[in-house]
Amino acid sequence: PYTITGRATNQSYTVRVVAKNTIGVTTTVNSNEVAALTATAAPTALVATGGPGQVGLTWTAAAGATSYKILRGTTSGSLVEVASGVTGTTHTNTGLVNGTTYFYAVRAFNGTDSVSSNEVSARPISAFAISSVTGPTATTLAVAWGAATGADSYDLRYGTVSGTYTTTLTGVTSPSTITGLTAGTTYYVQVVAKNAVGTGTSVASAQASGATNSIPVLSTPADQTNEADLSTVVNFTLSDANDLLTCSGAVTATSSNTALITNGGLTVGGTIPNCTVTVTPLAYQTGTSTITLTATDGKNPVSTSFLMTVTPCVVDSIAWETQPTGMTAGNLFGTAPRVSLRRANGTLCMSNLDPVSIDVATDPSVQQDATVTGVNAVIPSGGYALFSDARMERSGTGFNIEASQNGVTSALSGNFNVTALAASKIIFLQQPLTNEPNTTLLPTPSVRTTDVYGNYVNLANVTINLSLQSNEELAVLGGTLSRTTPTNGVNSYSGLTVSKPGFFFIRATPTNGWAAVDSNTFQILDITPQNTVATIEMLQAPIINNGTQTTYNRASTNFGTDLLDGTTTYTWQLVTNNVSTTKTGTIRLRNGGTTVVSVTGVPMNLSAPTLYTTAIPNANISANSSWSLSVRQGSPRIYSSRIIAKQVGANRTLVHIPMSSVENTSTTGAVTTTSSTQVNPSEGNFPVYSWNKAEFDNVIGYTFSMTGKATTGSACAALYDKLTDTQIGGEACRANTAEGYASVEIPTDFMPTTAELEVRIRAIGGGTASIYKAALTVKIVNVVKMKAIQILGASTPALATSRDQVEYRSKNNRGDYGTGLVSEYVNCIAKANTAGAGTFVLKTHGANTVGISGATNVTASTINFTSQAGYTSLEAGPLVPVNGANHYLNYTHTSGSFALSHCLLSTEVAY
Repeated sequence: PYTITGRATNQSYTVRVVAKNTIGVTTTVNSNEVAALTATAAPTALVATGGPGQVGLTWTAAAGATSYKILRGTTSGSLVEVASGVTGTTHTNTGLVNGTTYFYAVRAFNGTDSVSSNEVSARPISAFAISSVTGPTATTLAVAWGAATGADSYDLRYGTVSGTYTTTLTGVTSPSTITGLTAGTTYYVQVVAKNAVGTGTSVASAQASGATNSIPVLSTPADQTNEADLSTVVNFTLSDANDLLTCSGAVTATSSNTALITNGGLTVGGTIPNCTVTVTPLAYQTGTSTITLTATDGKNPVSTSFLMTVTPCVVDSIAWETQPTGMTAGNLFGTAPRVSLRRANGTLCMSNLDPVSIDVATDPSVQQDATVTGVNAVIPSGGYALFSDARMERSGTGFNIEASQNGVTSALSGNFNVTALAASKIIFLQQPLTNEPNTTLLPTPSVRTTDVYGNYVNLANVTINLSLQSNEELAVLGGTLSRTTPTNGVNSYSGLTVSKPGFFFIRATPTNGWAAVDSNTFQILDITPQNTVATIEMLQAPIINNGTQTTYNRASTNFGTDLLDGTTTYTWQLVTNNVSTTKTGTIRLRNGGTTVVSVTGVPMNLSAPTLYTTAIPNANISANSSWSLSVRQGSPRIYSSRIIAKQVGANRTLVHIPMSSVENTSTTGAVTTTSSTQVNPSEGNFPVYSWNKAEFDNVIGYTFSMTGKATTGSACAALYDKLTDTQIGGEACRANTAEGYASVEIPTDFMPTTAELEVRIRAIGGGTASIYKAALTVKIVNVVKMKAIQILGASTPALATSRDQVEYRSKNNRGDYGTGLVSEYVNCIAKANTAGAGTFVLKTHGANTVGISGATNVTASTINFTSQAGYTSLEAGPLVPVNGANHYLNYTHTSGSFALSHCLLSTEVAY
């Protein structure tokens, strides 16, 4: 055969063969003529794509081809026909072995085979499936799948929309973890198996889905504060969208301060979603700890925390567990007092370690100075305070003590007695005081027998001799200097005199071998008798009488000849009106139970406060007189009542300083309290008085007094220095349900040099204390400086209109002070309820009428208040008064509203 080459493909050619020889003339013989097509060109761009058990082929058609033949082999170049008559340009070769590499070529056929196409290869990959998609954590998914035969690598793709994959991870292996996901979100995943044989084969798994784990949601409790020894239940919530949790199984609690709260002291409970953690501190411990709560669903822990502050428990009450029993002076209590500290619910307050103290509450001793000695303050233990080392030295019958801590006070203990020891020494019962030469020492010096602690012990037949001790030559102590004690153990040395001026003390020497004692130093002066005026305010709150016959002991005052001398005349000044329409008024001044003088005929329908002045007969005044007011008819309102003692040639006098000013809306004019500790009433009821000891010379004593009553127990008042917050002297207490007077002596060395004096009150015994008034009396001998104080205006809650305060009239006594230098001042204490201005001025008038036309201002008496934020003391003076004239205070209102605490007229005299 012969092959004609170089022909065009797929072209019909007609051929003939001519047979020839060269013998002779050439002989030719033509064959028959035939036609034939040349083969087509080979197919091009053959591509093989593997699949599960098959390979898909695609190619570019060859022009003129009527069909195609598929050649395959497992070795390159060694291909055999596996399919023919393929009419398209694609073919899928099935039934293959996955993982085997197959080589392919394609030939075109148009009756004649074309040459082979380019050779390609592919490796089938078996089908496979995703076996699991799980969310091990809130931000990851774990995807696992079976192996695909024929695959060399895998891609993992995922997204949050079905069929849409926004992220692909390449070169992964099973199982594979997808990270960085959003908690509690469903993701759709697909795995693609691949190899790189030929143009590469990819087989995708079916789509699968799974959700990331939901994080437990744990609320944050608020910070907590509770008392020690108490458990605190703290609420919080827990939830989880895809796990079934329990409070106690999922949550643990830890403490940052295990010395305060151990981890074992944290108990988780409750039912989801409402969980609790109970916090129980160690006994008695206080401080702070951070409590951390951690919740987990086994995959994702989440934590939160709060601060737990444990404070000492708050003591609400102090209860007696063991009552004190009596003792002999200086010894321990017969039974040691023991108290417990209780919360408001009555449970023991065991963690409170503040000191608890005990002190005398009811003092029946003669000296009124009993205290608890030894160890009277202890640190409690386990909620109890035991005073095993406490004792008392002062004797008496019917003591009570009370325990206190930080303002919380127990009830009074049961009664107990302290028995004095045997008499073993002497003391000066009454010290000698300043006097003048050759004048009987007053008050009478006295000496008495006591035990070693100074308790009064009555012992007769102790002879005690007095002697004068001094650097003064030739001074003689006159009188009976040797006396033997009677059965009460007290020697009173009346009639003693000292012959010369100077400074002295008296030595008392017992003849039985006891130690001698010395009196205080006293002075004998060349005294010049002076003229004085003592003004004693009886009433510092109005009395409203309802028409019944009543004695008002709330106005009680102790005032007598005790410290007055010279030639003395007494006057009673009364300001009153009478609202009765049927009877004239009668008001009596009583000394004890005896009426001394009366104001009668107070007119019916008398609305204007009217001043009455009545002389008190000297014969009706005795030492230590006790005065009160009595209404016998009419319906008067008593605004002020004062006793004025005018002394001529006096060596002794007293100054009465009113310490309260209680005009309020009640008819009782009282300030009440149920507190068992001292409380400081409003300055509108008990003003602050500026005290300066230098304003008085030769003070021999002070008396603090009050009038009051108690529903049960006692009503008590005490003098305090506001600046230092200290009590001055003892309490004056009224243990009675009826109105009455009580006083307490304040030793001269107890009074501070300067102070802001205020009155504090309390109730003892659980009842209500009603306090009507209080006063400080200064006792003076050898009058060099003195004051007389009168009330011009009492407390008024709201001054919002102009008014004449004629109900508190005073009288100018300037001419009664002899040759002394007299200065007078007006002092008012007020504050602004609402911002504004007002003016106080002292008016003088000569007639007994109200708002008299022609009344004139006392020069230099004007006081202007302008929007004082708190109670403010302002003073005007010295005044230029009209001697002997009647005074009253006028208030001119400009704007705002003022609360008046009081206004006083102070007459100061220097001789």
